[in-house]
Amino acid sequence: MQKCTIYHTGVYNSDKGVIKDNKVYFQAQDNQLYFPEEIFLAREECEGGLIQFEVNGKWGFADIYTD
Repeated sequence: MQKCTIYHTGVYNSDKGVIKDNKVYFQAQDNQLYFPEEIFLAREECEGGLIQFEVNGKWGFADIYTD
């Protein structure tokens, strides 16, 4: 797993995340992983179903509905 930062569009806030099996997950305080589709805030603010994330200074987008 690789750590990443997930950015919330429109709220100017970020959360811890990880990339596992080429998918981006939110990482809760108890280290449980949540797929962005499961998080209401992520579904509501993702334009076109894409979530913005950053790893080691590189930015990207992930489809929150890809299984």
